Amino acid sequence: MSTTRSKTTLLLLLFATVSLHLAATTTAIGVNYGTLGDNLPPPAKVAEFLQTKTTIDRIKLFDANPEILRAFANTSVSVTVTVGNGDIPGMVQASTAQKWVADNIAPYYPETKIIRVTVGNEILKSAVKDWIVNLVPAMKSLHKALVNAGFKDIQVSTPHTLSLVEHSEPPSAARFRVGYDKQIIVPMLQFLRETKSPLMINPYPYFGWAPSVSDYALFKPNKGIYDETTKITYMSMFDAIMDAVYTSMKAIDYDDIEIVIAETGWSSAGDPEEAACTVENAKAFNGNMARRATESIGTPLMPKKIFETYIFALFNENLKPGSTSEKNFGLFKPDFTPVYDIGIMKTGQQQDSGEGNMTETNENTDVSGNTTQTNENKDVKGNNTQTNKNKDVTEKNTQTHENTDVTGNTTRTNENKENKENTGVSVTRAHEYTGSGGGRRGRGQRSTSGTGTPTTVGKKWCVAKGGTSNQALQANIDYVCSQGVDCKPIQAGGACFDPNNLRSHASFAMNSYYNNYGRHDSNCDFSQSGYLTTTNPSKYKKFAMEIVTSCEGDLIEGNSIV
Repeated sequence: MSTTRSKTTLLLLLFATVSLHLAATTTAIGVNYGTLGDNLPPPAKVAEFLQTKTTIDRIKLFDANPEILRAFANTSVSVTVTVGNGDIPGMVQASTAQKWVADNIAPYYPETKIIRVTVGNEILKSAVKDWIVNLVPAMKSLHKALVNAGFKDIQVSTPHTLSLVEHSEPPSAARFRVGYDKQIIVPMLQFLRETKSPLMINPYPYFGWAPSVSDYALFKPNKGIYDETTKITYMSMFDAIMDAVYTSMKAIDYDDIEIVIAETGWSSAGDPEEAACTVENAKAFNGNMARRATESIGTPLMPKKIFETYIFALFNENLKPGSTSEKNFGLFKPDFTPVYDIGIMKTGQQQDSGEGNMTETNENTDVSGNTTQTNENKDVKGNNTQTNKNKDVTEKNTQTHENTDVTGNTTRTNENKENKENTGVSVTRAHEYTGSGGGRRGRGQRSTSGTGTPTTVGKKWCVAKGGTSNQALQANIDYVCSQGVDCKPIQAGGACFDPNNLRSHASFAMNSYYNNYGRHDSNCDFSQSGYLTTTNPSKYKKFAMEIVTSCEGDLIEGNSIV
């Protein structure tokens, strides 16, 4: 009897151990659930699919869609909802915040597991002063309304692009953007600390992609980028971006706040010039992000850290504006077929619509000069296919890190390259769309040609490229004017109306956008129809000379946001 009992106990312990192991290795990850499509499945079907077929356990919405909130009632899926950008100024008023909570939270919570409300999306990047200055007051007002309604456990935060960080090359030198740091960021971080809410970041190595840094952006084996201050060799652009944010927080003593990856992703298809947009690349990047969402990988400065992560996006959305790539960020097609498999389908549900392995290099070196992790190439079944030997940091110090900084980008904040020894590859970020129903992504693939220079050196003009179609020029004007940039000067009777031609007006609008957004090179892409020049365009472009003559102050200096 005793022997039988012992065997039974042993079997139970073995079963429990295996169960715990399986639970620990099951990928659980969040997705951004956009709705800019005319062929998307009904929310009830989506809720059923996510619960029964996938390990996705959280969704983030770009609004507070009532149909979706009802569909996810009595499920185990956590939900984040969003206050629209345009609603931010009004949300400062207690009565408005209370009504928003009564309309968008109270009817659904707690049956629907709403865990967080985001106030706007990428507001510091918006160039709309009314949104920016009211952001933190609106967050505070909404939090108070939630508490007063009895929903004290629902967090309040707001997602940011990497434009809130400057001086990010190398990560050890990263600091929050001057002008926003004391007036916006510190009060916001203090609020997040007091309410135990996270800082939400949208890190996109996708927008830092260039042929010379492809492996670095995709977690594949590469030479790495060395940070001389910390003695760390960064083996992935993602790690460098996240450590730049962490360093910025630590510099002002707010490094205790959790960081949530609110958006990241990779497009699986694009136009002919969008070379980065392939199924193989999307699978490699998103597969490794899914892996990092549950495994204690972390970053060099945040070792073993598991980040709450939301992939952009759940579905391919055929009504997204912009290039083909914009419509192909989804993990799934509208019929629930995986575009590619990243290991988030439950047992027996795996389907692979794509090619390529999920490969990650985690060979960030510590201060002792030894690598702390080995490279592991994993196929879609999770099997290791290669393990690279540890390399000493001394070897890495002698390597030439080609045309890029630790974040792989010569143009955006937190992905910027200072013009030191290497010639930079200009990697410009496309402009963004913010919609209540479907998230935001660039208007086109960024340029990967040219020589990068620091955005803080000398004067620059953003002008339209020769040969750009009138349709594209008009689209640029429409986009800029819809983003809160003052377009009155190019309207009839305005100071910059003459010369009255589309290219002159477009160049004025594009340059105004570039200035208002902080003069980061990434803000002069316009789906590759804009370019920056450090030479006064009046010296070689008649149309530009005419603009500069009448509107020079606007073209060169722009207007500050804060």
